[in-house]
Amino acid sequence: MGPRLILLAVAILLTPQGLAKIYKWTDANGQVHYSDKPRDGAEVVEVDTSKASTIILAKPGPTPPPQVVEAPSYRIRLTAPEEQATVRDNNGQLDIQIALEPDLLADHRIELLLDGSVVRTVGGGGSFALDNLDRGEHQLQARVIDENGKVLASSAKRTVFLHRHSRLISPPRPQPRTQGGS
Repeated sequence: MGPRLILLAVAILLTPQGLAKIYKWTDANGQVHYSDKPRDGAEVVEVDTSKASTIILAKPGPTPPPQVVEAPSYRIRLTAPEEQATVRDNNGQLDIQIALEPDLLADHRIELLLDGSVVRTVGGGGSFALDNLDRGEHQLQARVIDENGKVLASSAKRTVFLHRHSRLISPPRPQPRTQGGS
């Protein structure tokens, strides 16, 4: 409350009625009070109006429009595996290589899609591995997105075939040799 009352007192002094006296007193709790009405035990505060200053605020001008940073024209493509490639890996690992020009802006990312679903989001081009994929035909694609998920560029879709050992087909067991036979 104290600073508000001081500001009120200064405002009163700067108005035409500023010739009124200001009184100051301290209550039983030690709180200092200011008023334009006298009280018992209040003292008159002398205010030096020669040190008062006036601040003139400038009128706000038109706000410049926010600068829109144009997203670069990205070129993204899958460089490996080749289209219609057959990959043999019993662990279901698929190595993917992505070429990207120009480099990504700080808030842009690359999404890797496998069969139309996002499987990984990365911060730049390069080599990536997808693990434990099911055997069979898969479609791969990479695309650049902005911070809001808007697609800025996409690679062509690429079909690959993954071959891995099936648990349903067990390898033939070696047969023991018999004595003397052919």
